[in-house]
Amino acid sequence: MIREQSIWVILPNAGFGTRFGSSIPKQYITVRGKMIIEWTLDVFSKLDYLDGIIVANSKNDKYWDRVNYTGKIPLYVVEGGKERFGSVLNACEGVISHHGPENTWVLVHDVARPIISADSIHSLVEYCLNSKVAGILAKKVTDTIKSVIDGKIVTTVDRTLLWQAQTPQFFPLGKLMYAMNEANRHGVQLTDESSAFERCGYPVHVINSPKNNLKVTFPEDFDFIDFIKSANSE
Repeated sequence: MIREQSIWVILPNAGFGTRFGSSIPKQYITVRGKMIIEWTLDVFSKLDYLDGIIVANSKNDKYWDRVNYTGKIPLYVVEGGKERFGSVLNACEGVISHHGPENTWVLVHDVARPIISADSIHSLVEYCLNSKVAGILAKKVTDTIKSVIDGKIVTTVDRTLLWQAQTPQFFPLGKLMYAMNEANRHGVQLTDESSAFERCGYPVHVINSPKNNLKVTFPEDFDFIDFIKSANSE
């Protein structure tokens, strides 16, 4: 079923990561001999059912030229936007320029999630293509959740319906572009691509994400990435 579709990966890479507090964008920091972005690219470069990878870089990116990519999956670079949505839309246009929208699906992935497994990606892709629906990797919320205002707990939130959205997120290309353009046209600010899909009434399913699909957000996250990479190399 997978090879009946054209499948591309989009990696928005124009963000700086202000919460990280480094002078170097977090995706270009090295862990165990590789930049975070190189670890991420390595995972996707080994998926033989992909037709291409498109990275959306900042116009003023000073670090991309240092990235070492030796994978066999074709890799292309486009200019990113001021916000994530702009970067994803530019990358979608890049996919169209190389292939076209017909029978094309795209995986959108946070470049700062470097330990996503090939098995998890495959499970997402296979489920969505077989079911003909968009989908995202997500993790069910297990902690008790509090609603807080000015440091004071207002209420305890029912967690039974709550999932933490992660990436990759997987969509038919044409519908994704329509949904994102509609959100932009109405000035709606969204934090992930599935929100644009939901807004248009398109179904989006969740596929359980592995526990270690961490997004590097804070400096201490590097210790966990280093631990996982070290364990996998032994």
